[in-house]
Amino acid sequence: MNYGYINLPNDADEVPITVYLNRNDPGKDIKLKLINEIKPFYKFRVVDTLDEKVMSEFLSWVRYVVFDGDMAQLYLVKNECVNEYQKRRNLTKDASDDSDDVDLQDCFKAKNLNPFAMENEKKVWKKIDELVD
Repeated sequence: MNYGYINLPNDADEVPITVYLNRNDPGKDIKLKLINEIKPFYKFRVVDTLDEKVMSEFLSWVRYVVFDGDMAQLYLVKNECVNEYQKRRNLTKDASDDSDDVDLQDCFKAKNLNPFAMENEKKVWKKIDELVD
């Protein structure tokens, strides 16, 4: 049809990847509590460009999964996220807004983490390499 060439972009330029928390991670229970989840995984449709939101969320989740530093650092990140959510909510609030019903514990899902440190980023890319093998 296209003489053997692949047309970009196309609908088949993504790969499903599920990333699990390590069941032997000593911080696993704390990590699950921080994101207010019982499921130890997220599923992603990974694409070929880092500009896409899904890739940012994917990298953030992998950072969270491989993080083995001081758990207080994760609590600080969550608190920043909650504070930022509250600020945005207060700025956009109007009389008909029912966003007070949102549980603030649900606003942090480890999908907006910046790099922690170079050592953690090395672990991130090693984990990604394991996932795609």
